[in-house]
Amino acid sequence: MRNGNNTKGSYSMKKFNLTKISAMLIVTLNTTVVYAIERGSIYGGETVGDDVTVISSASPEPTFVGHAFGVYVNADSHAVAGDRLTIIVSGQAADGLRTNPSNSNAVGTITIGDGLSITTKGLSADAVNLNGYSKVFIGNNAVMRTEYTGDIPLLKEGAHGLRANYGSQIYVGNGLDLTTLGTKSYGVYANGSYGSLVDIGSDSKIKTQGTSSTAAQISGTGSKLTIGDRALFDTQGNSAHGIYANGRNGTIDIGNDFILNTAGDSAHGIYAYGRDGTVDIGNGLILNTTGEKSYGVYLYGTKSSTLVYNSDVTLGQQSTIRTEGNGSHAAYMYSSDSSLTLGAKSNVTTLGDDAHGLYVSGLQSSSTTVIGDNGKIVAGDGMTINTSGSQSHGAFVNWNTGHIDFLGGANISTTGPDSYAIYANAGQITSLTDGKYIITGNILADNNGLIDLSMTDGSIFTGTSQSTGSTDGIINLAISGSASIWDMNGDSSLTGLRLADNATLKFNHADASFKTLNVTKNYTGTGGRIVMNTALGDDNSLTDKLVISGNTSGSTLVKVNNIGGNGGLTNLGIELIQVQGASDGEFVQDGRIIGGAFDYFLKRGDDTKGADVKNWYLTSVYTPTEPEPEPEPEPEPGEKPNPKPKPEPEPEPVRTTRPETASYAENLRAANTLFVTRLHDRNGHLPYIDPLTGEQQISALWMRQVGGHSRIRDTRNQFKTTSNSYVLQLGGHLIDEINDNGEWILGVMAGYANNHNSTDARLTGTSSKGRVNGYSLGVYGTWYQNKVDETGGYVDLWTLYNWFNNTVEGKGLSSEKYDSDGFTASIEGGYTFKLSDNQGVNYYVQPKAQAVWMGVKADNHRESSGVDVRGTGNDNVLTRLGIRAFFKDDSKTKDETNLQPYMEANWIHNTESFGVNMGNYQVTQDGTKNTFEAKLGLSGQINKKVSLWGDVTQQIGSRHYSDTAGMVGIKYQF
Repeated sequence: MRNGNNTKGSYSMKKFNLTKISAMLIVTLNTTVVYAIERGSIYGGETVGDDVTVISSASPEPTFVGHAFGVYVNADSHAVAGDRLTIIVSGQAADGLRTNPSNSNAVGTITIGDGLSITTKGLSADAVNLNGYSKVFIGNNAVMRTEYTGDIPLLKEGAHGLRANYGSQIYVGNGLDLTTLGTKSYGVYANGSYGSLVDIGSDSKIKTQGTSSTAAQISGTGSKLTIGDRALFDTQGNSAHGIYANGRNGTIDIGNDFILNTAGDSAHGIYAYGRDGTVDIGNGLILNTTGEKSYGVYLYGTKSSTLVYNSDVTLGQQSTIRTEGNGSHAAYMYSSDSSLTLGAKSNVTTLGDDAHGLYVSGLQSSSTTVIGDNGKIVAGDGMTINTSGSQSHGAFVNWNTGHIDFLGGANISTTGPDSYAIYANAGQITSLTDGKYIITGNILADNNGLIDLSMTDGSIFTGTSQSTGSTDGIINLAISGSASIWDMNGDSSLTGLRLADNATLKFNHADASFKTLNVTKNYTGTGGRIVMNTALGDDNSLTDKLVISGNTSGSTLVKVNNIGGNGGLTNLGIELIQVQGASDGEFVQDGRIIGGAFDYFLKRGDDTKGADVKNWYLTSVYTPTEPEPEPEPEPEPGEKPNPKPKPEPEPEPVRTTRPETASYAENLRAANTLFVTRLHDRNGHLPYIDPLTGEQQISALWMRQVGGHSRIRDTRNQFKTTSNSYVLQLGGHLIDEINDNGEWILGVMAGYANNHNSTDARLTGTSSKGRVNGYSLGVYGTWYQNKVDETGGYVDLWTLYNWFNNTVEGKGLSSEKYDSDGFTASIEGGYTFKLSDNQGVNYYVQPKAQAVWMGVKADNHRESSGVDVRGTGNDNVLTRLGIRAFFKDDSKTKDETNLQPYMEANWIHNTESFGVNMGNYQVTQDGTKNTFEAKLGLSGQINKKVSLWGDVTQQIGSRHYSDTAGMVGIKYQF
């Protein structure tokens, strides 16, 4: 009954008139009428109506006198009863419904309406016991209770519910409720050599209590059991199976949504042990067993020279099997030529030690030759297998001709010690069609066992693969799809591996150990991806390894994570992939590989250095592309060739340094220099006309905005860094006093600044970016000897506290964020000379000097790659010596435009160069030690309300260093 369309057990019964009753006794109790037939029997040829009660009993053992029957039919006679027939029988051989004789061609029938109730108690006290070719038809909602009592060895047949012998047939409608109590008391028992049959409708319940009390058993030859949808089997007792299919050519067919529970040791859910028998269960099966060695489904068979015991069991889609107990396998095949098929999206779970999910084992004779062949379990697409006990495998074959075949994917999880998700100890476990696999646990093939899986997109394998042992097994994995990953968490080996369509092999490093994968045959990459781990350093660095004994083909991306390595100089390189066969495959670096301050690159071995060209290495040394050598000219006849010059020594290897080093250095330089000011940067040399007094004044409030662009190289000549910056500063005088000694000013200032820089690596083509955002707050003080005439000396001092947020982001890397802060301070002095004394234009020069201490320091930072980063160049002192020249027109009135051009020339020296130390390797900016600076500017009054100032500054140094800045300001007087 695969689809539950069983209608054979439902019959339409009419009301019968009572036409023949012998010796009827009527007893009235509380208005209920009870009909009791003499001797408790209805015999063949009789017809009774509704609401009849039959009570019958036989002599108790051990007298062996008489039998008790509710309804009895012999030979070819017929008996008919209406609805709600009640039968109560007791004693030895006390049957509710019985046909005789057995082992004959008798074709008697019994027909019972709806609501039948049978209660039996005694030795071999069956609810229904048919023989010969007789038949019984029972309507809907029948209730049957049997209880086995007594202890006579010859009669230990129990008290069965429905028993069909020889070639008899039992048909029961919907809603059967059947319970047996006692040892070896089956719920349903179809036995005989001539195809006995039991057919039960939907919504039936069969419960047994007692040792060896199976819910449903078929034996003999050609026996058949058919049950509709929503059946419930429940057994309690050791060896009390849910279904026991025995005999030859037997058939069990049960509909959808079948629930089967067993409780007891060695009490299997479905036990198939026969010749050419079949068990077919519909969709939605729920099967639970509780007890030691209680299997969910158990197929057992043998093979000799003349006989083969084998069975085929099919479970529909979304079947669920759960076992609880040591040694309780969910699906266990120990047989020859048998097969078990589980429908799509089925689920098996075992709770207990040595309790496998799917298990195929073989039977061996004393001569150790295997008896039987080709036993298999076929699992539908989307199969789920969970085991949790010790030595409890998910899919396990322990027989050299056994199979477990997956029709698509599966979800397999094993969590117990010494357990394997998939284990082929001989035999084979394969995927007949591609599918999505979620495997949590290890896989093992030994003793010539075979595991062959084709895993499609979305597959996840977390565990190891082992194909070595006393006799090597074979494991072939084909993994495809961008969402597929093998998370290899231990050393592994397999026979063949194929990665396709962005599928990933990930060497797991959660346990801080490096792993090795051995592929004993061939590796194929069709757009696959491998993620490995290395403690990046020199040639002897610890690393994951891929060893391929056979050939390679195709193309594979390789990503390498640095595990705590500080980088180092390589010679041959760090051997990552070893190929012993034909190395036709290409392994292509996926993203940057960084260790300390260095970039590493994945390359084939350089045989000129002694490396194997078949293998693949990580190297931190720059290898330039050599041009094709030009052929030497042939010497003219008679001309003596010039002697060859001595070969030049090998140049020192060049390390491929990371561009992030330059970004860290530029961030530190920017943080120390963005807020550096000179006196004229703050006031803009900005006079204005006081609207009340008409006198010329210098503004007490000031603001400056600066945009800058820099170009810097490094001392190793590998990087070109450009940066753009913006500065906004505001300030004002708090004190402005004039006395005989000059004018004294004290003020405060604050600012915001940012810098964005980018670095390109000349050798490697990689790049990085840096960003700085921050603020400053400080004070300044100035003394002018003669401010009004703008002549004489001046001294200016200031100090600032600065704090910044910094970011460095390498190409293909995650952002690194850190802070920096510290003080900067300056002292500046100069003297202004008036070169002429005219009524109109007058000229001035101002020699001056400045010293700036830079104390902004970056926090020590550890990158996500594990390398420590420390800034260098701290406590730099910048000194500036130069001269400023300007002129102004003293004849201009307060309402006229009066602009004052000026120019400066300065020599700048830095005691330190900013840089970075990464993993004990230092990179420093170059060209900033000594620079020349030129400045052109203009300041003055546009009219009596508007004033303007601005300048352009250019610094140049060695090694292509340059810095260009422009400043502009405007003031409106209300």
